[in-house]
Amino acid sequence: YSIKNSEEKLFIKVFSSGSKAAECVKLYQLFADQAFSPPLLSSFPTGCVTQFIAGSTSSPSLLLNATVYPHIARRVGALHRQLTSKEQDQPTVNVFETLAAWLQSLPGDILTRPDTGLPGLDDLVEELSQVEEVLGNMKIKTVFGHGNLTPSNIIYIADKQAVMFTGLENAGPVWQPMEIATLFLSMFEVHRFEVVDITECLPPRSVQTRWLNIYLSAYNDSLLHHVTLLELDLLNRQVSLCCLLHLLRETVWALVTSRREDMEDKYKHLSRDKIVEYGAARYKLYR
Repeated sequence: YSIKNSEEKLFIKVFSSGSKAAECVKLYQLFADQAFSPPLLSSFPTGCVTQFIAGSTSSPSLLLNATVYPHIARRVGALHRQLTSKEQDQPTVNVFETLAAWLQSLPGDILTRPDTGLPGLDDLVEELSQVEEVLGNMKIKTVFGHGNLTPSNIIYIADKQAVMFTGLENAGPVWQPMEIATLFLSMFEVHRFEVVDITECLPPRSVQTRWLNIYLSAYNDSLLHHVTLLELDLLNRQVSLCCLLHLLRETVWALVTSRREDMEDKYKHLSRDKIVEYGAARYKLYR
């Protein structure tokens, strides 16, 4: 929104209900106070008003640019460190409990048709159990994160080499490697329903290693050479496994959602065939 004859522009966010607005305004204020998002100017019963920041919403290709991604990695690391320290006593996150609840909502005798590309329930349960077993033996950290870290929610201001975040509605406790895995996959548009034909889904290994090294430096508030090979290797392995878990989670979501009689409003524009196609493509990447 902009006022005529004024160069100042405002961003007005309206939420579905007053309770949702109150919850999200607190998140926007939290991020704004630490300069991780545009300043919060005011709020009203069903929304809020923030300053409009002149920058570019990051495209997937921009996030892979060698002169850009170090700034994003550093900013994400600082975000996790500063907000986690402010929001103490983070509840434990268990992704597998959510996935189990989704699968339990299906009738026990449902199996996918062979031509859908989606796995059967038994296959999914077995694969989730294997990933859970491996991740369970790792010391995965829970941080206060963005919750939906994708290119469309990252603003890069080129002339200042600054990074800000938008789309904060899902901010809260997240697995540290899962947040990073979500971002890596979204660089190749894995999160977009309309993108099905995906051949590559992760940055080159050298980019991942450099990205995580810079991230850990910012997260630990230390110099780059103080990041140990041990912690870098551990986070690298955790992120790789969480990428697989993310693909499995999307497969489970597609399987469950395509069989629900009443879909959520935000998915009603999608046909069931489109949801199955989306899930099958993610399962193919996983395999």
